[in-house]
Amino acid sequence: MRNIFLHVQAFQAENEWVKIKERQAQGIAVAKATGKKLGRDKKTRTKIELKVAKQYLDNEIDLDTALTMLNLKKSAFYSLCQVVKNV
Repeated sequence: MRNIFLHVQAFQAENEWVKIKERQAQGIAVAKATGKKLGRDKKTRTKIELKVAKQYLDNEIDLDTALTMLNLKKSAFYSLCQVVKNV
């Protein structure tokens, strides 16, 4: 008896999950159709950030100095360096 009840609950949960995914997909489609931007806005980099990253990439300053000047963590600074490399 417990087994049947468990299967029924699992079936209901899966159906609800499918319905949620369908409604989410419909909402995203409507948002895209109306021209709404989805996701986080791209971060704009300041001239100072770009300059310090360029100095680091040109070996004019070391990593600790660059991190201190910009008050960034390593991962954020390396992302900034990738932006500078691609520009």
